[in-house]
This record gives sequence, C-alpha cells and structure tokens, in this order.
Amino acid sequence: TSSLYGAVPNIVPTFFDQLYFAVLILQPYAFFLYAYTLSVRRRRLSGRLLLLFTVPLLLLEAICAVTPLTNWIYYVDADGLQNGPAYIVMFIEGIFYIGAVLVVMHVQRAHVLRRERVGVYLYCAALATGYTVGIIVPNVLVIDGCTAIALLVMYLSLQNPELYLSNSGGMYNRRGMGEVLSDALMRGRHISIVGFSINNFDDMRELYGTAQLDASIELIYAYLCEEFPQLVSCYLESGRFALVYLGTVPLSAQKCAKVVERVRERFSRPWVSENVDTFFSIQTVQMPEMLQLASEDAIVAALTSVMMRAQREAGTEDLVVTDEVLEENERRRSIEAELKSALDTRSLQVYLQPIYSTKRKRVTRAEALARIVAADGTVLPPSEFIGIAESTGTVIELGEQVFERTCQIVRDFDLPACGIESVNVNLSPIQCLSPTLSERFAEIAARYGVPMSMFTLEITEESFIDINVLRTQMERLRKLGARFSLDDYGTGYSNLHRIVQLPFANIKIDRLFILEYKRKRDVLLPTIVRTLKEQGYSVTA
Repeated sequence: TSSLYGAVPNIVPTFFDQLYFAVLILQPYAFFLYAYTLSVRRRRLSGRLLLLFTVPLLLLEAICAVTPLTNWIYYVDADGLQNGPAYIVMFIEGIFYIGAVLVVMHVQRAHVLRRERVGVYLYCAALATGYTVGIIVPNVLVIDGCTAIALLVMYLSLQNPELYLSNSGGMYNRRGMGEVLSDALMRGRHISIVGFSINNFDDMRELYGTAQLDASIELIYAYLCEEFPQLVSCYLESGRFALVYLGTVPLSAQKCAKVVERVRERFSRPWVSENVDTFFSIQTVQMPEMLQLASEDAIVAALTSVMMRAQREAGTEDLVVTDEVLEENERRRSIEAELKSALDTRSLQVYLQPIYSTKRKRVTRAEALARIVAADGTVLPPSEFIGIAESTGTVIELGEQVFERTCQIVRDFDLPACGIESVNVNLSPIQCLSPTLSERFAEIAARYGVPMSMFTLEITEESFIDINVLRTQMERLRKLGARFSLDDYGTGYSNLHRIVQLPFANIKIDRLFILEYKRKRDVLLPTIVRTLKEQGYSVTA
C-alpha cells in the first residue's frame, strides 16, 4: 500500500494496512483454535482456558489498533512502509500459539486420531518455518507462503471431503456420519436413526458381481435422497445404510415406523440397472430418541454392531438399539482402551494354572493365563479381550507379550527345578497365520534363555481354516522343540482324520463334555478318551 499514500486520502491505505496486520495477528490464534476444537471433538469449549489463550491475541490486537498513532508495529516514511519496534512480536506470538497447539495435542493425544495429529504437526511445521524466518530475517516475509502450505496440509489431511464420503454413490461414510452426529450433539439437536442392512451381503456380491452390486448401491442412494430429502443418508460399507434425522423436535415413533415401512416396500421390488434386476432382502434397525445423549462414536459403534449381527442372522424382524446395547458397546470400547493401554505399557498380567497328572500323582505342567487389570482394579479375563484383540489387529502383539511374560516367569522362578516340565501357551488362529511366528517365538525364548522344548502351544479348532499353512507353522515350531496341544476338542468342525494330519501331542477335551458327563454318565466321553489314547495322544480334561 506504500504507493497509495499521497495518491488517495491517507485513511484508505491506513485502513488496508491495519486490516492486513490485524489478520496476520489473528492467524496463529485461528490455527490454534482449530487444533483445540479438534482435540475436544467438538464438545463445548472451556471458557476459562480459551480466555487465557486469548490474552496474547487481545494485547497484540490492541497494539495494532493504536499503531497509526504510536508506530509500534509499522510506520510510513518517504521510503514507504517500514517495520516498527514491535513488528517482531507478531512472529513471537505465532511461535507461542504453535507451542500451545503442540501442548494441546500432547495432552489430548488419546482423543485425537493419529491422522489428525499428523496433519496438525505438519501445518505447525509449515507455520513455524515462516515465523522463525520472520524473527531471524524480519525484512523477508515468507509467512504468507507458509500459511498457504499449512492450509493445503489442513485440507488434504483434515478437511478433504473424500475422507468423509463413501466410494459408492457419494454418501457419508462412517467417519462422515460421526462428524454429522458430533455437530448435532454439540448443537443440542434431537437425533433418531433408521438403519437397514442387506442380508448375506458377501453372498450377494458373489452372486451379482462387484460392478452390478455397486451400481445397485448407487440406485439405493438415489432413492434415499429422493424419498427422504429431510434425512441424512449414510453408507457404512458392506451393505449397511443409515438414515439420520436431525431436528429441533423429536421424531415420533409413528414417523420412524413409516420410514421403515417405505424402505421395506421399496426393497420388495427389484433394483434395475442396465436391464439387470437385482433383488435384496433387508433387516431394519431403529435407534430411538432416548439415545441422543450418547457420544457420536458410541452411536455409530452401537448401530454398526447391531446391523452386523442382523446381517449374520439374516432375519426379517425390525431390531431396536436399546440402552442395553449401547452399554454393551461402551463396555467393549472401554475394554479396547484397557487392552491398548496394557499393550502400550506392557502391563499385561500372566498367571500360571497348575495341571495335575493323574498318572504321576503330582503337578507336572502349567498353563499360562493372561489377565488385564483395568484402571478401576477390575481384572479382565481373556474371554473379554481376546475377541477384541482379534478384531482390532492387536492379537499378534498380545500373543507375543503373553509368551514373553511366560518366558520371564519360567526363568525367574526356575520352573524346571520346581518339577514343572512344560508350560502351555495359547495361540490364536490369527497368530497361526503369521509367517514370522516361529522366528519371533524363538527370538523371545532365546532372549530369556528358555528352550522352546519348555512350551506346549495350544491351538483351537478354529485355526484349522487353512490346514496347510497351520501344518507348516507347526512343523517349524516343532523343529525348535515346541510341542502342541489341541484346545477345546469337540467345539469346532475338526475330526480325528484332520487331527492326525497335524503333530499334536496332547488333546484337551472341552469342558462342556466334562460337565455333561458329570450330569449324565454315558459312553461318549470315555470312548473319546480311549480312542485318543489309542492314537498315541495324551488327554487333558
């Protein structure tokens, strides 16, 4: 604006200079406010904390406001616009707010997605570069370019619409639905959801083909948008749809039932794409108004859980997400958090259960049992967290930590000297598919100076999905000295012919057989035990 001074009334260039510096001062606070809002997941912000962080902004804006009189930030002379004595303070303010962002991200890291944290760190790096150069070389203004880079990073990593839209038809995906619910909860809107899932969706894909199925999903989306324009249409993948009502007044049960009726009526007719008729059966799920106070993640998780169960059962009755279902999903989320914490801090507990030999009349073996001690002191058994570990992809790490802790116990308590000849350690079906299983276990055992011959690895019949891969894994571990036990025999789909193909040394009879035998003594259990012993297996019951 230097060329404008003298050419137009001074108030015009002064106004634009003031506006430029006011925005430049506001800019780092705006980036901080964005990160802070992101970290609290759009819940209402703490007024006192924000006021504290707003103080530097207000002070600097006040200095900017009086600069035309004091020349603190800039002044104009014959050579044009010049930096004032407080000019560099703007860049110091920028560094301050970047530091505040990093502190907030660290404190709230458990509530911010990794992708979001990386995006924030990257835009902070771009801004820090611009502010640092501004402090070192005040006359070189690169902050504008760095701000443009920061905005581009924010768009690509945090605001890119493709992150929130499904690949099929452009509907909101699970993440997008979460954002919609989050905004509605913050605004105090009433929320009701009608979901429906295509029964046997994977079979439908095999039957119709991927291209035809995707075309049908786009037709369904077009129908939902046309038929229910007042509702938000979402696609949660794998044939699961949701219609979300967001309003200032509750949606009545009658209107909700009417939506279900109209959806069911439409699915009674074929979806026609390129002269191909596609037929689907569906099951509907209703989430009533009473659940509006739950978090957006809990709502989506509960809805998805019920819809997945509905797809597996392929029923025709309408299902309702009750408070009990929501509590169950909240407990699952709590256990998932406890599992992650236990793995991150390596605080998983392992106890040994003695195994008594009826032939030798003493304890000769033991079984390693994993437990998680929650933050409130509750002890979680494997039945509560193994399934979650398998679904979240942490079961291999879990298995390795259990094995490592068992090796430590064997070494520290010198179990062979106590008469314990072998320790049983459970393997999950997913572990059995890992190509590095034998190498990792051998490495861990060697680290503690414990021979692999000290361990009997327990495998369930669920691991028989790919018997060739399983046989290869077992042979590798057997060559290292490990033995194998088939756990819970009788609960899966194996038979004796499949068992003899694998190098098992021990068979553990499922406890249901034992309980049934205690209730009603018959020849089934004795026959199973006798047959297994005749085949050369030891039997644990």
